[in-house]
Amino acid sequence: MDIEIVNTILYCERWSETVAFYRDVLALPVKAGTGWLVEFAVASNACLSVADARRTSIQSGSGAGITLTFKVANLHDMHEELGSKRIAVEPIRDCRMGGQAFFLRDPEGNRLEFWADSPWDSPEMVARLSATPPNAVLMRFAAVERQRGAGNRLLDIGCGAGCNAVPLARAGWNVLGLDRSEPMLKAANGRAAESNLTELLKLETALMDRLPIGNQNFDFIVAHGVWNLARSATEFRAAVHEAARAAKPGAPLFVYTFSRATLPPDTEPLADESFIFQGHAGRPQCYLTKEQLTEELKAAGFEQEPGYPITEYPQVPGLPKPAILEGIFRRV
Repeated sequence: MDIEIVNTILYCERWSETVAFYRDVLALPVKAGTGWLVEFAVASNACLSVADARRTSIQSGSGAGITLTFKVANLHDMHEELGSKRIAVEPIRDCRMGGQAFFLRDPEGNRLEFWADSPWDSPEMVARLSATPPNAVLMRFAAVERQRGAGNRLLDIGCGAGCNAVPLARAGWNVLGLDRSEPMLKAANGRAAESNLTELLKLETALMDRLPIGNQNFDFIVAHGVWNLARSATEFRAAVHEAARAAKPGAPLFVYTFSRATLPPDTEPLADESFIFQGHAGRPQCYLTKEQLTEELKAAGFEQEPGYPITEYPQVPGLPKPAILEGIFRRV
């Protein structure tokens, strides 16, 4: 087939309100119109038409069975813009097929999805994280744990391109690496294959607050640069409790996350949040004080490891990198 243009027609009982929604709220350009149908330009080869169902032989479905999807360049800007227009928009969420999205409904009840690729899926980000060296503090502590002989099953939550997971597998740990980004996991798998570590490093797609694993299965938990991506305290706490669920009693937790010191002292958190702020990347992110990190982990069943105080790495002036909290805890 040689299709030149695609046009989706919505038959609506609330025709005037729905036309106004797409014209005035979403600001879609009008291509053509009659007394009962308005055609909007969506992209160079895609149109959307809104027809008055009261003047056609086709009835309105009242939104049943329809989702219109729109890929946008900046999902967070679009979410903020529509929210400022007092449109009932759902929170941004991660998609199991990759990327992020949020949903809303037009006046007729049709479901709209706005989505974008995750920045973590870009070739540039994958290449950068593939070249990142492992965390030296983590590797030293992991070596000490291996000598204790308590077990060798390690869970790396948000493993990315395997900067820690591959060296940990090389050190003898039986690693399960979880990440929401398929390109990152593909890169990690390639690195494991190059080092003949595919038997020691298994990789799966997962969200940090919904881990596809059983209870108390792991001897070591790593959460390196992942919990700071939480967009709400609810998401953060769910992720921490999932890690606690996965950990065997006595299992250590190595955490590396954004510090509140990244932001100016007078910066206010987002509405109804205590440690979620508009991040440097233009989207909600988690920035914790040492006290908040300790309290949140304790509530989930992790106690700070004696002899290993939380380290705060300050932000480097002139660079976009955040200040970091790094700590070691243990499941009680």
